[in-house]
Amino acid sequence: MADKPWERRLKDLALILTNCSKTYFEPELFRMNLNQFLQTSRTVTFIIQKNKKSIPNFDEWYAKNVVEGLKNDSLMTWAKDSRNKIEKQGDLEMYSSASAKLAFSYLESEDVEFISCEAMLSVSIKKLTRFALKKMPTSLTDAAYIQVERRWVANTLPDWELLHALTTIYARMYESCSKLALYLDDKISGEIPSPSVLDCRRSSDRSVSYIKLRDFSQVSVDYRISKSDNFLVPDSIKAVVEQLRGTQINNIKEAVEFNSKIAEATFNESGYHISMLFFLDECYMPIDMISYRPDDQADKYIFWRMAAERAKVLGAKAIISISEAWIRSYKNHLSKPISQMPIVGERLNIYGADINNDHHSISWVIERANAESKPILQSAAVDTDADSAVYFVLPVINAMRSVA
Repeated sequence: MADKPWERRLKDLALILTNCSKTYFEPELFRMNLNQFLQTSRTVTFIIQKNKKSIPNFDEWYAKNVVEGLKNDSLMTWAKDSRNKIEKQGDLEMYSSASAKLAFSYLESEDVEFISCEAMLSVSIKKLTRFALKKMPTSLTDAAYIQVERRWVANTLPDWELLHALTTIYARMYESCSKLALYLDDKISGEIPSPSVLDCRRSSDRSVSYIKLRDFSQVSVDYRISKSDNFLVPDSIKAVVEQLRGTQINNIKEAVEFNSKIAEATFNESGYHISMLFFLDECYMPIDMISYRPDDQADKYIFWRMAAERAKVLGAKAIISISEAWIRSYKNHLSKPISQMPIVGERLNIYGADINNDHHSISWVIERANAESKPILQSAAVDTDADSAVYFVLPVINAMRSVA
């Protein structure tokens, strides 16, 4: 049981956030839970301050680890102002919107909105897809999709979907309590859900549908958190980790180089590497990780956009992506969809970027003697063209910078 008073209040906040998610499509209940969440969130830091006598050098620690991190955070300022309004003036002004938009890239800024009126969402999705197929080049429609969404927004916070905003506020409170636990040579109670867990629930509870243009199929996004007590780390990887023990990491280049050693050892051990995305804090230490298995290019667009939302919730300051990739030739094939361009090779890539706009990338050519043989890696090579952001991670980089 969470024995610190501020942790007990944080646990209460997690329950209220869960209720917000569960009542997302029940306007009156959602309003009540929203008000309760904003009022309760503010009391987490109040309780920390009230117990300052039990915290050594409290004023110095609190100023550096709580005040400094929250004072320039526009979302946290909104949360404070909203709490004051709820307590002294009444409910926030909110509105529920429904929209359908056409997406065919990693960036939301390139989307085309079809409709923004809820009544029009009864229009056949097939009519919309057929219209798009007629107007767009085949090279784009093969990976394009229509996103249909219902969302709650506050008039005073128009650029945030409210459940996303609340989850991010919870993450900031969780971070403050986690830092305090570490400062007291302890760790935060395991009974308190991490922001990642609640973000997974948020993604599941929101009513967002994706319809792929190429076959009219409707897809959904599902997060699963799994733990394996029986997993054994191979000796070859243990040896690499032992060699890296004590390594100091001060920038994204060093973070990529560190992780590249483990990635290389992992591939050499098993003959493959699953796609992984690590979120890092300001010290380039991992705070969360997602593995993913996209079926096609549309899945990749959806994944990286949702990864951007996760980065905002976590307050990530850097990311590292590890994945295998086909190398395709676009010469004389520019009119074809990416999936139909001829494959000319394979690579294992590790790419890192941070909010300072620093980037670093390392890759290996994957060689196969034949279809049955175990693939091997050529020597690692630093990618000299990694001076600018790789396009597919731009949503995440933009998200990190937006809350920096």
